[in-house]
Amino acid sequence: MIGIIKRRAERGFAFTVNEKQYAERIGPRQDVWGDAYCKCLVLSFNAVTEWANESAWPGKVSYVFESGHASQTRANRMMQGLFNIPALKETHRYLGHSFVDKRLMPGLQAADILAWQWAMDFKRRQERKTRRLDLDGLLELRHTVLHFSDSVLDEYRKAGDVVAELTKS
Repeated sequence: MIGIIKRRAERGFAFTVNEKQYAERIGPRQDVWGDAYCKCLVLSFNAVTEWANESAWPGKVSYVFESGHASQTRANRMMQGLFNIPALKETHRYLGHSFVDKRLMPGLQAADILAWQWAMDFKRRQERKTRRLDLDGLLELRHTVLHFSDSVLDEYRKAGDVVAELTKS
């Protein structure tokens, strides 16, 4: 499967965060950033936009996510709000978004392999274990990946404090 993905995929995107740590570190700034799931979706939009701009891809994007996450309803509302802003809709080449059962879309199954591998790597790093060789092979394809560390979460909290202060009524 990894060989097929490497031959067919243009680029991969994966973000991991410990949801409990995110909630503790971000705290009340979830009013700015949303919960951990929503923050990872926003990073996905940014990564896709970066890829599209770098590759001079001229099209629009239909963002498809695996259905069933506990924050799906919140994320859907967030995306509807974000993409009602014409500048964001244009910047992210937004055509639409949906949440779909991965069993119905082989492309989502391929993406799930990366998501699973990256999540396992996150856990392995916390246990101070080495990276799996199959993930190393998958990462030979260009990817945008991030494990949220405590320091990254602290920076988001500080930036969220600034945004909240600037947007006070």
